[in-house]
Amino acid sequence: MKFSSVFFVFISVLLLLGCSTCDDCDGYVSEATVAFTFIDYDSLQILTEEIDLFADSVSRSDSVETELTLLYNYLNDSLIIINDSIANGGSLDVQLVVFSDFISEVDSLLIDYSYLNDYYTEVLDSLNQLQTILLSGEVMVDTIFNLSDDRYYLPEATQAEYVVPLNYNDTISSMGFWIDNAFYFIQLQHTNELTIDVRGNAKVSLKQINVTEDAHNFTEITIQCKNSYCRANETIVVCYY
Repeated sequence: MKFSSVFFVFISVLLLLGCSTCDDCDGYVSEATVAFTFIDYDSLQILTEEIDLFADSVSRSDSVETELTLLYNYLNDSLIIINDSIANGGSLDVQLVVFSDFISEVDSLLIDYSYLNDYYTEVLDSLNQLQTILLSGEVMVDTIFNLSDDRYYLPEATQAEYVVPLNYNDTISSMGFWIDNAFYFIQLQHTNELTIDVRGNAKVSLKQINVTEDAHNFTEITIQCKNSYCRANETIVVCYY
């Protein structure tokens, strides 16, 4: 009997020690979240149009520069022939002057188009860099509202992604965002599955995250998921405002 009591106490201590090193032994349910990225739609549209315009300008100036180079080489070859003819007694002095002047004009045009092409290319590179920054979603969100539980958050710095908790007590999560002196809202729908592991800890799994139709005031929204399940903590909602 004494041995049985000691053994029981020993086993109980082992169980307690084992639980103290376990992160989930208190039955804690980790918070399900979704990440938001915000992109200025109007600025992106204007920037895209400018990029297309300058890309076309680079293409056309490249084409003209190529044609002028071919003409310049042809005129130089012709000039060599004329000089050889004159050296052999030919009377092509007038043609020599005309070709020389023409070559000078083409050479001047080549220089102009070379500078112009460099300018277009430089502007295009700058615009592409701006587009990359804009697409990264680096904007300042003044306030994030979790409309499901009346909580709000004040981000301290500009971020590319803002992580917001989902409502695991319901299949609907409603959020609001204050960006550039304007209020935007969105409602997400998802499926919630309750699972219990071998230790008896409850865990809510949220997946199939999507936007409730007509329940937002963004210009456009895309959902980026790692796979077809669109699980919480793995999903990014890209909002164009």
